Amino acid sequence: YYHKRDKKYFEWRSKVFERDNWTCQTCGKRSEVGKPIYLEAHHIKGWAKYKELRYNIENGITLCLGCHRLTQRNADDIKSGE
Repeated sequence: YYHKRDKKYFEWRSKVFERDNWTCQTCGKRSEVGKPIYLEAHHIKGWAKYKELRYNIENGITLCLGCHRLTQRNADDIKSGE
């Protein structure tokens, strides 16, 4: 992954999580004691295509792993014409 060593990315990611109160913005899941939820920061407008928005907090949304996978699957379906 290209983000692993990018300090600006980690700052962006943390600000997105903080703004969204560490809660998935699609399903509302949130970590609880004994029930951790893995969260990911998703770029609403893609990293590669919208370089000027890469670190714009308004271009980010907090998603749980399951909801993030659905977002990626939907993008793949759109690209393939399904």
